[in-house]
Amino acid sequence: RQRFKPSFASYPKLTHLTVSLATRYPADNVQYEIHDFNLPMRWEAGRFDLVHARQLLLCVCHCLPAYSSLSDSDLAPQQPIDYCHLVLELARVLRPNGLFLAGEWMPKLYEDDPDYPSSRRPSVFGPPNHRPLPPPAWILETYELILSLPNARSLFYASTSILEILRSSGLFEDIVTNWHVAPLDDERVRDFVFDAVDATRVLFLESGMSETQLENRVRGIRREVVEDLKGVKLAFLSVHARRNTVRP
Repeated sequence: RQRFKPSFASYPKLTHLTVSLATRYPADNVQYEIHDFNLPMRWEAGRFDLVHARQLLLCVCHCLPAYSSLSDSDLAPQQPIDYCHLVLELARVLRPNGLFLAGEWMPKLYEDDPDYPSSRRPSVFGPPNHRPLPPPAWILETYELILSLPNARSLFYASTSILEILRSSGLFEDIVTNWHVAPLDDERVRDFVFDAVDATRVLFLESGMSETQLENRVRGIRREVVEDLKGVKLAFLSVHARRNTVRP
């Protein structure tokens, strides 16, 4: 997007490769590619100094960190990739001491609560001093619809998995997690939520919802976010780790 161009242009010696949808406004040192994560990446081992993987909530399956059972054959294209396999491949293309940076939005809402018992709120499950709230009906409806689709990915709760996956892989060290909260009162955060809602329009239309029903749904969500969710926050988990010298 246009707003990202100045940040990359500020680092002319940086070569940035993005495996995602392309932009119409790439900086000169940015290259975009589209890649199927069910397949191994085309780059040689140790190619990159930094790998940034974020917002993969619905792109990869949940997994258990059982690395002893994984092999190259598990990356067959007919099998949907899970996060454990993805970590193996990202570790392969990272150079020794290279940096892995992950980030995921939690699919929950939170409110300030400094007295929320720490015994009921391990730091890996959510930001400190914040109580999780029951999800609004429209969030539950979206999840149910996505999970009903053919070949749907399981909902991947990054905050409860990434840390353990990296530790269990044996391929990373200096693993650090941080929580960041974003208030829905902030216009930029609301716009992010509205963009996410708009991205699901086609799914609801294909499920049989009429245009009128969909527009009423979107208007209702926007009204609820602006009027009823004041003081409520989203939470973003960032994880960074240093690649060790162990070969995957």
